[in-house]
Amino acid sequence: MSDEDTVLSLEELENILKGKKLVDKSCRVIGVAARDPITSHCVVVKIFPLRIADHALRKGEAPGSGRKNKWMCSNPTPWPNLYWLVCPVLQKRIGRLEHQGFVKKFRARLLNDKSAQEELLRNHRTFANERWNLLSEDEQRYCVKQNYDAVLRDYGVGGVEYPFQVKCLHAHYAHYLAEGRSGNLIGQWVQDELDKELPDSGP
Repeated sequence: MSDEDTVLSLEELENILKGKKLVDKSCRVIGVAARDPITSHCVVVKIFPLRIADHALRKGEAPGSGRKNKWMCSNPTPWPNLYWLVCPVLQKRIGRLEHQGFVKKFRARLLNDKSAQEELLRNHRTFANERWNLLSEDEQRYCVKQNYDAVLRDYGVGGVEYPFQVKCLHAHYAHYLAEGRSGNLIGQWVQDELDKELPDSGP
């Protein structure tokens, strides 16, 4: 992000993020969830749990599938990633950790530590509760009617169905930063690895 992002309105920030393809165009940014403590640049945004698909990008047949793209409708569909990491530097660094096999390493570590499992379950529940409670009663009823309620009310960080499935380190780290560098065990483990690369890995 640029030096000006600290004085931008939320709408202006959202337009810049979408223009740089740091946030999906169909999503609605509802807040800045975390900033770099030194530069104050936005590093994590909060995204509303329902989105409207972009017809210009998603209409027609799903490539190679021979069937209709399920995201082409104009009705709201779930977006379970409540927090989204938008810092390109952190995206790249965490991507390297994933490439180095840390998704599997963290999952193995988790499966061998009962207390870690209990902590991560609490993290998932907190995340899911916050996401569901962002919806109005009408929106919740809509989700139940469309069978979207489970993915937004019950699924965990990043929309994972199985709590001990470590899927996306970016999602866990975004939640960790949004909670004030706490509240997500996997995100803490990611930070520990980033700290080994640089004494002050920030943000």
